[in-house]
Amino acid sequence: MIINEYDSEIFLKLCDDFLCYDIRGNLLEYIVQRLGPFKLEGENYDYTCRTVIFYNEKEISDFDFDIVFFNKDFVEHTTKEYICIDKSGGEFIECKTDIKTFISEEISERSRKKLDFIKEVYNCFKQNSCSFFYIITFRKRLRFLKIF
Repeated sequence: MIINEYDSEIFLKLCDDFLCYDIRGNLLEYIVQRLGPFKLEGENYDYTCRTVIFYNEKEISDFDFDIVFFNKDFVEHTTKEYICIDKSGGEFIECKTDIKTFISEEISERSRKKLDFIKEVYNCFKQNSCSFFYIITFRKRLRFLKIF
């Protein structure tokens, strides 16, 4: 297949951007950043990566999500180190190249703690219809397990 010049320029720009991407990131996170947010409405949104989340001025945990999209109009404070999201919600995203290494029949202690953190954040925002939670993976075939 031969692609047109416009598409090839976009592809080369994305490749160049990815090669300059922060070393702790990975391809899946990069793709999510470029494609998201997925359900947030409006245009005044931004994202943050691997930052501590505060809710009602209280740090939820020292765990983090890989990416959080949020509406800039409803965030009290945001820095590279933390974000303080009010009841307006956001998109909370955990990226796993292969979900099987994170969630399987026997969940590791590390994964259990991370899932407990995700559940705690979910409980803070579950009343809000503008809060969305995703675990995004490259894996094609998934078997669903009830984890909460």
